[in-house]
Amino acid sequence: MTFGVLGPLVVAVDSVPQALPRAAVVRGLLGALLLAEGERLSAARLLELVWAGQADRVGRGAVHTGVSRLRGWLGRFGDASVALESDGEGYRLGVGPDAVDLGRFRKLAAAGEPAAALGLRRGPVLAGLDRVNREDPLVTSVEEAVRTTALTLARTAPRSAVPAVTALADEYPFDEPVQAALLELLAADGRPAEALRRFQALRQRLSEELGIEPGEQVQRVFLALLARDHDTGPRTRTPSQLPPDLPDFTGREQPVQRVLDALADGRVPVIAGMGGIGKTALAVHTAHRAAADYPDGRLYADLRGADESPAEPARVLAAFLRALGADAREIPESLDERSALYRTLLADRRVLVVLDNAAGERQLGPLLPGTATHARSATHARSATHARSAALVTSRTALTALPGARLVDLGELDPSHAELLLRRIVGERRVSAEPVAAGQIAELCGGMPLAVRIAGARLAARPRWSLARLADLLRDERRRLDELEAGDLAVRAGFAVGYARLSEPTRRTFRLLGLLDAPDFAPWAAAAVADLPVEAAERQLEELIDA
Repeated sequence: MTFGVLGPLVVAVDSVPQALPRAAVVRGLLGALLLAEGERLSAARLLELVWAGQADRVGRGAVHTGVSRLRGWLGRFGDASVALESDGEGYRLGVGPDAVDLGRFRKLAAAGEPAAALGLRRGPVLAGLDRVNREDPLVTSVEEAVRTTALTLARTAPRSAVPAVTALADEYPFDEPVQAALLELLAADGRPAEALRRFQALRQRLSEELGIEPGEQVQRVFLALLARDHDTGPRTRTPSQLPPDLPDFTGREQPVQRVLDALADGRVPVIAGMGGIGKTALAVHTAHRAAADYPDGRLYADLRGADESPAEPARVLAAFLRALGADAREIPESLDERSALYRTLLADRRVLVVLDNAAGERQLGPLLPGTATHARSATHARSATHARSAALVTSRTALTALPGARLVDLGELDPSHAELLLRRIVGERRVSAEPVAAGQIAELCGGMPLAVRIAGARLAARPRWSLARLADLLRDERRRLDELEAGDLAVRAGFAVGYARLSEPTRRTFRLLGLLDAPDFAPWAAAAVADLPVEAAERQLEELIDA
């Protein structure tokens, strides 16, 4: 008799497969005893392995009964080398020295023959055997031995390791070292495009199922892949200018998808919203998500100058041209010539350009890549190869006059996501200890991510503070903006930028509206308090709403 556990459980006699026991418990006992490799397992241990979550409701009598049935089934084959022994300490299954594929696997791996060892593997350990506890060390230790052998083979014989590591990566999609090893193997095997597609699929699965991005090890391999995915001649560079993604980025699933869909459609997504609402965070997060679609680089520019005035497009273009490999001495003087050279360098590349804090359409015109025409078939998906470079824009205004624009209007976080963001910054323990105060802080921050982030930063810097204390400070409306400051972050600064961009008559109306002690009001009330015709008041209110 021979047995296989490196995959679905199999039993063969003279190489002829045999039907397994009908009872799931008996099959589970056989698998567990084979994994023990001749070691004795107590009845309590077998309860943990085979009955798992039911162990506390099943007595040892069930183990005795199951073992008796297994002994009877094995006895039908009349193989004297197979003996199921029992005593007061437990149960042991004795078999021939090479009767189990796991034993042969260990011998080959120890002899320095990892390829031959992995050739015995047919899938996950005891695949399909639902009566075996897969969290048990007896199972996980075998899986770890297989994984270690595969990673060893990847280092010592990369070409022959591809099939084994591919199988492991498919079966364990969240195992970062295995995924990173596969990406490197595919690249070394001359298949970088396949490696990039695998990274994109992994990133999407992690986001959808766990709400996270790939870890540092996989990201590092991915960036190396991007660098070698195209001809890296002496004048070609692969810029990667995106700011780091926020590790505690929260919510915004629908806006993220709208941006990704717009990029896939060849449009220019414009993320618009008030200061502090999280436009930059959304743009950077989404750009990282879409990075695999733009293997020739990611450019980034903050179009708001240090003095809050709009950045000059010519200066931004000069920085982009240097990042794309242009010699500083060859950068033209005029804006039009710089823009033409910029589009020329992007013509045969797939680069994502993130233009943050745009002031208006005029500023953006010279900075947009050439027209992005994406060939779409009936089965086109976001993972399809992009034909051209693309742009992603954020602005306080809608910029609907921008050619090809698709507006992504960003509003406040809903209360649950605002509280989740606070929880991720402050820590689970403190928020769980004061859930009511945490909800009050999220509410008093008005769903503004910047305000929640500042509140969380203040609490993180003051571990002795209770959440209720900060909630009390924020309740005072006259002091709230003073309290929402931490380091370089300040909600007041964001409001000040929006206020500064208003016309003076609208600023006056804004100040006078503070006299209305009401949660809402009609346009005629605004007209009365500002001593304006209703039509003029309505125009100013529209300006305020846009801001």
